[in-house]
Amino acid sequence: AAAAEARIGGDLYEVLDTPFVVRVLVGDVRGKGLEAVETAAVALGAFREAAFDHAKMTSVAERIETSLGRHLGMEDFVTAVLAEFPLGGGVRVAAYGHDAPLLARDGAIAPLGPCGEPELPLGLHGFGPEADFSPFEPKLLPFGPGDQLLFFTDGAGEARDLRGRFFPVAAHFARHHRRTPPERVLEGLHDDLLRHVGGRLHDDTALLLVST
Repeated sequence: AAAAEARIGGDLYEVLDTPFVVRVLVGDVRGKGLEAVETAAVALGAFREAAFDHAKMTSVAERIETSLGRHLGMEDFVTAVLAEFPLGGGVRVAAYGHDAPLLARDGAIAPLGPCGEPELPLGLHGFGPEADFSPFEPKLLPFGPGDQLLFFTDGAGEARDLRGRFFPVAAHFARHHRRTPPERVLEGLHDDLLRHVGGRLHDDTALLLVST
């Protein structure tokens, strides 16, 4: 289940059922406007091709990085989370300058982890012979019946109310995560987020919920 609300901007997400695994990409482009939309399209296009071409997540990340390296300026980048769900169960997650997804399990909410060594956002590793991008291979983490993973962009995590307080994503996820079907979880989070910011979001926002 997914929800998105924004001005024109650079939030992106995709879920693909590939011959290897189910794969997820959630990301946020630095900046706004048409340039951010174009960058999001580049990242999504690279992901959609690489996800079907490569068995390893690191190879998928490298393809996205290469495509962004051709497109981005020196100070531009994309924060992103890549995840994959093997048929036998579990999840692998790699975060590139992006918040890890929140795991709901047995009534408790916490960031999924450990997701491995912190990685720079995509697009900051250079392009061509001088490129320096060696993504780690994430470990398989438990993800089973009844578990939920909430992916979100900084439009949610950094949304502020009139007093400057950030929106507590984990607390509101805890409030709604038992709702069914999953779309109702996102509806509750979305409504809470709008109330928090006074009725209008000032940044593009994406929420994606994966449940077993």
